[in-house]
Amino acid sequence: MLDVAKEAKILPFVSHHNRFLALSRTPLLVVVSAAFLVLRSFAQAPTNRPPALLESIPDMLQNDDWRTQIKAGNINRFAWDVRMRAERGEGLFQYYLARMSYSGFGVAHNMHEFVKWCQKAANNGIPDAQHDLAVAFAYGTGVTQDMKQAIYWYQIAANHDFGPAMHNLARAYGTGRGVPYDLDQSINWFRRAAQKDVPLSQCALGFIESDPSLGRVNYSEAVMWLRKAADRKAAAAEWLLARCYLSGNGVEKSEKQAIKLLEKAASGGIREAEGELGRVYLRSTQIKHDPKQGLKWLRRGADHGDAVSQGLLGSCYLRGEGVPQDKAEGIKWIRRAAMQGFPPAQSALGFACQTGEGVPLDLVESYKWFFVAQRGGDPAAFPNLMKLAANLTPEQKSEALARAQAFVPQRERRPK
Repeated sequence: MLDVAKEAKILPFVSHHNRFLALSRTPLLVVVSAAFLVLRSFAQAPTNRPPALLESIPDMLQNDDWRTQIKAGNINRFAWDVRMRAERGEGLFQYYLARMSYSGFGVAHNMHEFVKWCQKAANNGIPDAQHDLAVAFAYGTGVTQDMKQAIYWYQIAANHDFGPAMHNLARAYGTGRGVPYDLDQSINWFRRAAQKDVPLSQCALGFIESDPSLGRVNYSEAVMWLRKAADRKAAAAEWLLARCYLSGNGVEKSEKQAIKLLEKAASGGIREAEGELGRVYLRSTQIKHDPKQGLKWLRRGADHGDAVSQGLLGSCYLRGEGVPQDKAEGIKWIRRAAMQGFPPAQSALGFACQTGEGVPLDLVESYKWFFVAQRGGDPAAFPNLMKLAANLTPEQKSEALARAQAFVPQRERRPK
């Protein structure tokens, strides 16, 4: 099975792709430099259904008679034409009828009809239908969930060079869902989908080939794929490409270029980009420091649930950096970041509990947070943990460890 840490890294880039739908974003935690950055999302949540509007199938409206009927509001005549041709066994029209049954456009909304006609169209060799049928099986949409059948139909559609199906096969191999985990197979299918201009696959390759912990580093190729996706206005690619400019991996280091990309990514709904913008404006070495701008972006990211933004904003309040010092406000934001699983914030909360800064003095709670933080990889946690251990009784350490083992991070959803 897939290593949990690797799964958390790959998962943001393996959300289900449907070429007819705009992809939303859903970030998850990843490690970047000395801290965790939360991807949420990448924001590409599973899109497991056909579009609600018939207009999203351009081929259907290339028929002048149908276009006239739809504009005139004569949907029933249009639907009748589609059904007649579907019942005559024309695969493309069977697929159209399936999508109409799903959306309730021109016919009654009926998920069983959707699956029935999708199955007929898939059997007639329509790759779109094969892909949508796979999605139905993968998510139990109108049919009993069956990953074996999902993989079967994804594979058939992928063999027809259908990009979204290739992407979803990569997704399956990258998470071990329905098939054994196989990173090489995942990369292979991501690459084939990326060559078909599937932006989410291009983002996935860019991420995999720029993350040393996955063992597939190729910064120049990562930048190439991220640029392709960014050119398609993929916000997640803009954010990942900005990180390359901040680190100088695969490109010449440039905070100015990074800021341009981060602003685009932030406007595209990537909350992690908001936190990164705040950090750059506060800590920049290449541009003029702008605490006002930095705090604006940190607060925006924090309000949207980005753990890194929350942690940095909390630190600003604790130190009085750019804002009046307010320890209670600082601990509030640090606690929210810690509860999401952000190790530096967990260490900061452990230190606060140890010193009584903004919270009641509680050495057991302090030991718990230091233990959780070192388990998450924060290098500052272990020395503090060892120092604190000398001041606790065996009973207190047992209690702290029990609390640490019971802790489960709770990711915040981005507010709508």
